[in-house]
Amino acid sequence: MNLKFGKKPASPAHLVHSLKLSDFLDHAAVLPEVPAMFGRERSVDVQNMYANDKWGCCVFAGAAHETRLWSREGTGTPVTFTDDNILADYSAVTGFNLNDPSSDQGTNMGDAAKYRQTVGVVDATGKRHRVAAALLLHKGDWDQHMVAAYIFEAIGFGFEVPASINDQFAEGKPWDMVPGSPIVGGHYVAMFGRNSHGNAVASTWGGETAITRPFVEKYNDESYAYISEEMLRSGTSPRGFDMPKLQAYLASL
Repeated sequence: MNLKFGKKPASPAHLVHSLKLSDFLDHAAVLPEVPAMFGRERSVDVQNMYANDKWGCCVFAGAAHETRLWSREGTGTPVTFTDDNILADYSAVTGFNLNDPSSDQGTNMGDAAKYRQTVGVVDATGKRHRVAAALLLHKGDWDQHMVAAYIFEAIGFGFEVPASINDQFAEGKPWDMVPGSPIVGGHYVAMFGRNSHGNAVASTWGGETAITRPFVEKYNDESYAYISEEMLRSGTSPRGFDMPKLQAYLASL
C-alpha cells in the first residue's frame, strides 16, 4: 500500500495563539470519567482513504472521517464525501494543483482549522460543514487526549511520523514508539476511541489503527478538539465542557 503523509510541522505561531482546550474544561462541574474502553468506530468510514493513498491530503481526509461520525451520532445519517471533495478543500487551503504533483506539499493544521471554522469542508451535496471552534490540546498529553476523544467523540491527532509505522501498519500492529526510528514526515488521523488493550484507536489509510501511549507522548506535535454543532444532540453541551464560556468568548471576537 502506498502510504502518503501530508501534515506540515507544527507552526509555533499557531501553537501560541490557538485557543486551548484546558481553558474551557468546566472544572466547576464533574468531568466525565473516561472508560477503559470507548469509541464509536461503527460511525467512522474507516475504509475510505479519500485520496490519501495518492496525495498528501490527510488533514482533510481526517476531517471527512470526523464529520461523518458527528453527523451520524447527531442525526443518525452520516454525510457523504468524495475524493474530489477532499481534494477541493486541500487545494483551497494549500494551493494544491492536481495537474502539478510538485504542489502536493501538505497542510498546516492551524490553517486547516481556521478554514473549517470560517468556510467548512464540503460534502458530496455541496453543503459546507463548519466547526464552531478548534481547541488545541497539550502536546503529548495522553490523559487529555483521552478526555477530549471521549467528550467530543473524535479529535484531530497530528504527529511526526517515524519510519517504523510503515511495517507496524502493514502487519496490523499498534503504532508504538521505536527508539532511534527516523522521522520521515508528518501525518494527521481522526482519533476516536480506546480499545480493550488500552491503546487509542484512529482511522487512516483505509483502515483502523491502534496507537500506544508511548507513541503519543513521543511523536505528537499538535492536536485539536473540534466543537461541532452536528455532534451536539439537541444543542446539549458535552458533559464537563463550558460551552457558554466558549460562546461568550467567540461572540467577543
